[in-house]
Amino acid sequence: MGRVFRLSSLALKYLLGKFLCLFLLS
Repeated sequence: MGRVFRLSSLALKYLLGKFLCLFLLS
C-alpha cells in the first residue's frame, strides 16, 4: 500500500511540474 501511494504521489508531482513548466513557458 505504501509503495503504491509513493508511486502515485511521485507521478502527481511529475504531472504538476510538467503543467507548471508549460504554464510558465507559455
